[in-house]
Amino acid sequence: MRITRRLEFDAGHRIPDHASQCRHLHGHRYVLEVSLSGEIIKAEGQPVNGMVMDFADVKRIANEEVVSRWDHAFLAYR
Repeated sequence: MRITRRLEFDAGHRIPDHASQCRHLHGHRYVLEVSLSGEIIKAEGQPVNGMVMDFADVKRIANEEVVSRWDHAFLAYR
């Protein structure tokens, strides 16, 4: 079984040496898709029964590891 959770966040950046408008500060909406595959959990009477992983846990981990770090951030080129 495969599950996918989609999250979105916004961040700004610029491409300093670009010949067009991209050299100016601007922003984008980024889409993060987290896909997991695995066996369906068989735990009769447990909240995770019938799942690969609880979507709430997938969202929490993705928010902690990616979205909270990059949402409304400035992505600087080096």
